[in-house]
Amino acid sequence: MTAPRRHRFAGLVLGLLACGLAAVPTLAAAERAAWDQARVTAIAADLSSATDNLYDAFYKLPPPSVAQQGKFYYSIKQKLRVLKNETRHLANELKQGGTLDSTLPTYQNIQQLRRSVQDDARMSGFVPEDVLALADKARDAGLRLAPYYDEEWQVPSPAAK
Repeated sequence: MTAPRRHRFAGLVLGLLACGLAAVPTLAAAERAAWDQARVTAIAADLSSATDNLYDAFYKLPPPSVAQQGKFYYSIKQKLRVLKNETRHLANELKQGGTLDSTLPTYQNIQQLRRSVQDDARMSGFVPEDVLALADKARDAGLRLAPYYDEEWQVPSPAAK
């Protein structure tokens, strides 16, 4: 895989549930959005669905033949499985009336997992285009959820998206 594709994988799959936008320098700070239960619940359902699709596609990939890539492949696969469960849990919690305070720990755990997958993906260097497209969808859902949970969320500039 070429270096640009490897970086794209890191930026997409790893931006997977990318609510951690602080690392992008072309963003402006904003305040947390007012809690909108229906909207947050719908976004969390989108995130769960997008993560399920990404997980399913990644899970079907054969292990890479290069030993070093295999280490990352299995690590990413495991973390995506947990991420899939966490995003489902978040969506279900919100559907049952979960509040910001009651769902924040789940959201934060999702972010920790996302960062861990991002670290692994930066070093891995594999994944086909169709899986990368699914990562885009998961990333977009995560970006829409960030304003409701992150006190210092970032507004993406047109160039950053």
